[in-house]
Amino acid sequence: MTQEYGGLKLSVIIPTHNRMDIVVKNLLCLARQTLPADSFEVLVCDDASTDGTWEALQSLSTPYALRLFRLPQCGGPGRARNLLIREARAEALVILNDDALLTPAGLAMHAAALEMTRGERIAVLGRFSFPADYQRTPFGCLLEHTDLSFRFPLFTPGNFYGANAFYSCNLGIYAEAVAEAGYFDEGYAGAGAEDMELGDRLAKLGNMVVYLDKCVAVHEHRLTVHDFCRSQIGRGGGGVVRCMNDFSQVFHYDDMDTAALERLRRGLHRAEDAVLRLKDAVHALHRRAAVGEDVAPQDIPWRGVPLRYSAHDQWRMPPRAVEREAQQALADMVPLLKSRELSAGDMGALYQVCSFLKWRYDTVGISRSPWIDEYAARKAERQASRQAGQSLCAAAQTQESPSGRQET
Repeated sequence: MTQEYGGLKLSVIIPTHNRMDIVVKNLLCLARQTLPADSFEVLVCDDASTDGTWEALQSLSTPYALRLFRLPQCGGPGRARNLLIREARAEALVILNDDALLTPAGLAMHAAALEMTRGERIAVLGRFSFPADYQRTPFGCLLEHTDLSFRFPLFTPGNFYGANAFYSCNLGIYAEAVAEAGYFDEGYAGAGAEDMELGDRLAKLGNMVVYLDKCVAVHEHRLTVHDFCRSQIGRGGGGVVRCMNDFSQVFHYDDMDTAALERLRRGLHRAEDAVLRLKDAVHALHRRAAVGEDVAPQDIPWRGVPLRYSAHDQWRMPPRAVEREAQQALADMVPLLKSRELSAGDMGALYQVCSFLKWRYDTVGISRSPWIDEYAARKAERQASRQAGQSLCAAAQTQESPSGRQET
């Protein structure tokens, strides 16, 4: 990071790849911020786009300082962010996705919150909310108002959270904190948990995330269920790196060894026809139906409701069992497909089906991860390392107890 100068309060960090229209829209949106244009800069890294993004960026004229960078080869969002963070001139950063359109007061809110928490190891997470019209579609409603994709509906404004809330879509943080934690891991080829992996390291240094729900960025991305499933493959694969970088992390496939991984890979394709039919059925419902006008988000039954189908344990299941679940979920879709307007109960049933798809494609991503073979092969080492760490913690707690006994 270069030294702050010129009274800059914020450096806005935006990586982009082959999303010319949306990143231009984002930069025009930043021109309408209530924070004075001379108090922030915007840095954009074109990650080797081939759709004319670089030329479009160069043609823009903005009221704020716009600094453009380009990677000659696609390196993923982590590498692009790192380049920009090192070039940033302000102490405080706002990291945005290229499709995160900040509402006019967004930067001012980030600046105020970061100034209030200066020196306290606190990052500021703003909301990431889908467009209002998209929220009226069945799938858009679930993405906005449940934990199907992001955990925002589980967050309480003003509360503090750990690594799993470190979403780099609308995040304020001091550059010094990112540097101290070692920046984003550039081993991630695409988007998928690279932000939470950095969050793991930040949390170990005592950093936390405070949720600021009034600081809204509109997520200008109307995902289809097919888009969603592709993103889950990336998340599942990327999550393996979190475990590889820190053996104390316990994920749902912690017991996976080489033999289990091979069984998973051999069997994945056997349920694929049934899963594809299910995915197409959800897509058809998304296109033809709407959420009932009288349905309030809080009426949709998902929070605290047990999942009807298998979830993160799918990697353990025989292919035939996964196929049967997909067929049952497809049968459960039949009455929904007959409706043009979905009730709260219908939306709860759709949430169950989509949760099955979420974990199915998370499992696919795990099986395809470049790191999963090493992860599985090192099962004994991982578990031994964790046990040793637990023993050290227990010993330290015993020494710290005035009575010489371990405190409860």
